[in-house]
Amino acid sequence: MNNWLDKPWIIRLVSLVLAILIFIVISFDSQKNQADDVGFDLGDLLTSSEETKTLEDIPVNINIDDESYVVSGVPQTVTVTLEGSVSVVRTTATQENFDVYVDLENLEPGTYTVPLQYSGISDRLNVSIEPEEVEVTIEERAVEEFEVMVDFINQNQLGPEFELGEATVSPKTVTITSARSVVDKIAIVKAFVDVQGTDNPIDAEVPVKVYDSQGNELSVRIEPQTLAVISSPSKNVPVEIRTKGDLNEGLQLNGITGDIEEVTVYAAEDVLANIEHIETEQIDLTELTEETTIEVPLIAPKDVRKLGKEKVSITID
Repeated sequence: MNNWLDKPWIIRLVSLVLAILIFIVISFDSQKNQADDVGFDLGDLLTSSEETKTLEDIPVNINIDDESYVVSGVPQTVTVTLEGSVSVVRTTATQENFDVYVDLENLEPGTYTVPLQYSGISDRLNVSIEPEEVEVTIEERAVEEFEVMVDFINQNQLGPEFELGEATVSPKTVTITSARSVVDKIAIVKAFVDVQGTDNPIDAEVPVKVYDSQGNELSVRIEPQTLAVISSPSKNVPVEIRTKGDLNEGLQLNGITGDIEEVTVYAAEDVLANIEHIETEQIDLTELTEETTIEVPLIAPKDVRKLGKEKVSITID
C-alpha cells in the first residue's frame, strides 16, 4: 500500500477525484439555494425539465386612442397557460411581469374579431391564451352634458310634521361619456333621494343614475358621480336676544351674549326674503339675581320649515 502512495501519478489521481467530489458537493448546494429562491426544489429539476402552468385572472389592456373611441367586448381578464422549462415557467409565473393586450390602434369604428396578444414572455416558452380571440366593437366616443332631475323615494314614509320642499341640486348638470350609440339612448338623468324617516331638511350627497326611454339603466361614465341635494332653500340670519323688565335694585347689566350669533333658517325663497333675524323668547330680567347662563328657545317665524338650532345658550353678566 505504501508503495502505491509513493507513486506520483497515484497521488495526482486521488487529488483529482477529491477535487471532483468537492466541486459536485458545492455545485449541488448552490443549485439548491437558487432553487429555493425561485420557489421550487432541485428534485423537480432532476425528475422533470418541462412544466405547464395555468395563470388565471390576467388583466387585458386595450391599445387604442381612448380619447376618441370606446371599445366593448374585451374581457377584463383572461387565462394564460405557460409551457416550457421548469425554471423559466416558474420565474415567469411568479413575477407576472408580462402584458396581455388587444391591439386596435389602426382600426376604424366597427366590429372586428381580434387575437389576444402578449409581450414580456420569454421566447423559450409556449404560450396559449383563453380565449385566443374576441369580437370587439369600436365606437366613436361621445361627451355631452345633461341636466339632472331629483326624484324623492319613500315620500309616504316621511318623518312626522315634515314638509318636503322643492329640491335644488348642485351642480345642475353632469358630463356623460360613452359610445355615441349609448349617449344617444339617454332619456333620463336622475339623482334619487331616499326620505324614509327624514325629519330634517335634506342636505346630502347622492349618486346619479342614467336611463334610456324604456327605463333601463345605462352603464356610462358620469362626472361628477354624486351631487349635493338640498330639499329646502336656506340662509343664515342674526340671532336677536330679547329681554323684558328691569334688573332688581343694586344690579347692573354689563353684557348679554349668546353662544351663536347666527342661525340657519330653512324655508321657501319668498319666506326667506322677508326674514332679517330670528328672535329669542324674552328673558325676564326681574327674575335674575346673579351672573348666569341659561338656555333660551328661538322663535321660528310662520312658514319656516326648520331652524338650524332650536335654542341658544345666553350668558348674562
